[in-house]
Amino acid sequence: NIRPGESAETLLIDFAQRTSAGHAVKPAPKCWNSWDYYHSSISHKNIIENARAIADDPVLSKNIDCIVMDMGWEVRFGEWTADPNFPDGMAATAKAIRNLGFEAGLWFAPIILDPECNFFQDDYNWVGKNRFGFPDRTYECCGLFGYVLDVTRPEGEEYLFNLFKHYKEIGYTYFKLDFLRYAMYVHRYTDASMTNVEVMRKSLKIIRAAVGEDAYILGCNLPFEVGPGYCDACRVSGDVSIFWDNIKRNARSICCTAFWNGRWWANDPDFLVVRGRDTYTGERLPYNIWWFARDDEMAANKELLEFYIQKHNIDKTLSLEEARTHASLELLNGGAFVLADPVMYLNEAGKDLVRRVLSAKTSPGRPVDIFADGGLSRIWVQKLDDRLRIGLFNWKDTDETIELTDEAGGFNIRGKRMVDFWTGEEINAGKRTFNLLPHTCKVLEVMYY
Repeated sequence: NIRPGESAETLLIDFAQRTSAGHAVKPAPKCWNSWDYYHSSISHKNIIENARAIADDPVLSKNIDCIVMDMGWEVRFGEWTADPNFPDGMAATAKAIRNLGFEAGLWFAPIILDPECNFFQDDYNWVGKNRFGFPDRTYECCGLFGYVLDVTRPEGEEYLFNLFKHYKEIGYTYFKLDFLRYAMYVHRYTDASMTNVEVMRKSLKIIRAAVGEDAYILGCNLPFEVGPGYCDACRVSGDVSIFWDNIKRNARSICCTAFWNGRWWANDPDFLVVRGRDTYTGERLPYNIWWFARDDEMAANKELLEFYIQKHNIDKTLSLEEARTHASLELLNGGAFVLADPVMYLNEAGKDLVRRVLSAKTSPGRPVDIFADGGLSRIWVQKLDDRLRIGLFNWKDTDETIELTDEAGGFNIRGKRMVDFWTGEEINAGKRTFNLLPHTCKVLEVMYY
């Protein structure tokens, strides 16, 4: 039905409410994830080193719930057994994580089969087919290739169910599911009566049945309309990295999808990362690239070559203020929080940023000027039990002046006490004009209630 609304923003919120699966959105566990710093070079040793560093931190130990191993723990896609860097197996790592006081989580590309995995080599009839009846190689990412499991076959359904049932039984309660969208590109499945969307939903339904309603599922790389009812959280942006251009690009996605947060699921804005030139103390570069273009590709594309040069220059990584801006957006988003910095390689300024964000009260926030600058909102509001939180953001490379009204985001703030979230300093209750330097922000705590 077509219906009027007060604004485009209220219509988006109404749409999300009306199209939700009708279930309550679970509180998102606060996590640490291995990917952004280690990429696929993870081991039992470095996972437990990070878990122990968090357990030893007086603030983070109380505000991180789950340690998540991302890509790299497995032998290969389709052979979901422990890599040799986990010599005692994944049950042992889960137990070690739980002994430190955390839940354990795992990343999967659940429907992707590597061409060299035994499962595919033994019988390639278990994957989706192309129009000629051969395996349809639809997955391609960062130099890797693969096929899509056909869950419309009884064997495919049984394989997927048993895989996730096993990992739930050995102690994993959080599952990050990646590369689900590649099911959309398969030409045909065994059950030709099912659409590709229905096949994707069936995959999620099988996984949910295997892990139970008490497990937490984060969906990544999937069409948004597929996830509600199956995923507890969903990635709403691209991969984050510790460079300003990436932070700004992802911010637009976070702003434009805020209306789903708390209605369809918890929005996952990707990782909370603050390490950079002012906060990182490790010996190696703070950001490692794990996949490189060929020599001829770099020679033919100056922008591509410059990309690799910039990513190896620590002076191009986030400044302290840029890291604070990213952390503030994650705070105002108020969805899933997933820290991805190695805590032991952050200085006190970096640790202070993540401690404050992860220990703060939050709720789903919303941008109030989402259509003002192509979806890159300068003003966010977040309603809490005892206060209103307002975020002011300057995404520009020049100074910016932001004006608030007494009706900020629909809340009357006239005469209310205001405090700077980051410094604790009192702000004049009548102040409505804020001058922000490039790439900086201001977070106000308005004692509204």
